[in-house]
Amino acid sequence: TSTAITFNSDGFLLSNSVLVNTNNTRYTYTAFDGSDCTSTGTFCVGSYSGNGSSSRAISTGFQPAMVMVTRNNNSAASFKTKDMPSNNGQYFTTTAQATTLFPSSLSSSGFTVGSTNNANGGTYYYAAFKEINGMMRTGTYTGNGSARSITWFGAGSTPSLVLVKNSNSTTSSHRNPLINQTHYYGDFSASISSTINSITGGITALSDNGFQVGTQSRANRSGSIIYWVAWGGEQASPS
Repeated sequence: TSTAITFNSDGFLLSNSVLVNTNNTRYTYTAFDGSDCTSTGTFCVGSYSGNGSSSRAISTGFQPAMVMVTRNNNSAASFKTKDMPSNNGQYFTTTAQATTLFPSSLSSSGFTVGSTNNANGGTYYYAAFKEINGMMRTGTYTGNGSARSITWFGAGSTPSLVLVKNSNSTTSSHRNPLINQTHYYGDFSASISSTINSITGGITALSDNGFQVGTQSRANRSGSIIYWVAWGGEQASPS
């Protein structure tokens, strides 16, 4: 919805849309600031118009570790991290991974989109993040079905937001990505798609140098390849 969220000088404004402002419903949010699409940048937001080609390079100015792309319609948003193989991208939904989203690896100065993220006439929006120890990192692990810790975010740092995605389970519900952030208060994960969001046993805690996962299949199904993205640097919450 184009008018549901509007940015202003010190935050954002909400409309009365049921998507973002339903009465007596608790919302959590994460906001990023400081877009800089140059060689010294670490975070870049932008847009492009699709031209229908099967491979197209998009410049961010730096080498991203994670890129997310969405079209201005009801198409599912997608993302790619440095840990994913070439010709592989993931959706922020239960849809299976696809080769037509990002047909190559992330480059030293941007990323490449494929036909799905470059339909002729479409308008696409993207956000790209550079990996910085203790601020933003990505990784992968193979699920084992047992509670465990995932580290390598940055010693002495605790992430503010973590995303996990089961990439290759044959059960679609297992591929629904999960997030956990500082204001979820412990063992509570939320689905990105529109499903019940009170999920335990997924991302069970945010901790020094990483996070913890439980036995929930979306976060730790035995034998599944799980991709994760973690961000830090949370500012004090407004009163």
